[in-house]
Amino acid sequence: MLLVRSLLATGVAATFAGTLLAGAAPSARAEATPDYAKVVDTAVSASIRPGYSTVAEAFAELEATLAARCAAGDTPDGPEMERAFADAVVAWGGVQHLRFGPVMEDDRFLSIFFWPDPRNFTSRHLSGLKASLGDRPLSAESLAQMSVAVQSLSAFERVMTDPEQASQIGFPRCDLAKAISENLNNKIAATAAAWQEGAAYPLYLTEPGPENPLYRDDREALSELFKALGSGLQFLHERTLLPVVGDSVEDARPRRAAFRRSGLTMPHLQAMVAGLESYYLDSGIAGAVAAGNPEIDARIRDRFQQLSNTLEAIEGSFAESVVDPDQRNRWRYAMTLSEVLVREVNGGASAALGLSRGFNAFDGD
Repeated sequence: MLLVRSLLATGVAATFAGTLLAGAAPSARAEATPDYAKVVDTAVSASIRPGYSTVAEAFAELEATLAARCAAGDTPDGPEMERAFADAVVAWGGVQHLRFGPVMEDDRFLSIFFWPDPRNFTSRHLSGLKASLGDRPLSAESLAQMSVAVQSLSAFERVMTDPEQASQIGFPRCDLAKAISENLNNKIAATAAAWQEGAAYPLYLTEPGPENPLYRDDREALSELFKALGSGLQFLHERTLLPVVGDSVEDARPRRAAFRRSGLTMPHLQAMVAGLESYYLDSGIAGAVAAGNPEIDARIRDRFQQLSNTLEAIEGSFAESVVDPDQRNRWRYAMTLSEVLVREVNGGASAALGLSRGFNAFDGD
């Protein structure tokens, strides 16, 4: 970390970035074949299942906090709501890379996280919600039949942080916030339940075979889990950082950042990185990569740590920091690290596991 700070301070981050990118080329794969079944089982039991349980707890707490506040005649904002919403956003950021399986059923993923939203569908569909509902009462059930843009965390953020816009929608703020919160809780609770021991989808992963409708063998099951790591890193680099941070102060677009209205852009971003790192380490993928290519594993671990340290070193709010010339080196370094991680995971780590990169959820497969 001292080396990183020294490089940033002396303005030679770009030179070091070239070294990083040059070192991202994959090494030859070892002959040993990983125990795919063991990695899949570890990923499900030690990473995915507890991750979704944490999110389910946070979303349930958000709904409970809101219900208590509204029952007392208060508005859906204030310190208690801000803390509960922050916990929900951070918890979601930790599993956001898991863009496969139960969370993709019934539009659950987009219903929870509708972003990026360059055409401002969230605001537009919220404004037309009353007309869209017609004679139906506002509820979690009726909301679930509407556009995903009005169901998401971003929609809840609008109602919580913008009383003026919320009042123009045509419903009491608490009623609207409660409908969104209950629907979010329903979506994530169903997702978490679908990952519990004995549920159908984890059995598809852990018991592949010729009769399995999704995975014929352990290698295919691990490929599914591994794609989540690569596509999550790709989303981090190409969608979360590049379009928002930009190549220069003039290109920065902080108003496009997720959760900017609640000031949670940085906590969400850090949670994404922490979630990806934890998934790599705790799922068993890191150990399997290390067995096939210890050098690439060491590099990936090091890059994750450097990326976390770099984000922690950024000062001030997200919106201020991305247009601060003094902090652009940190942001450039973070983008370089995320790009290197994409290459090393999809290249060297994939080769070490004996997997081909193929398409992933981010590519739209």
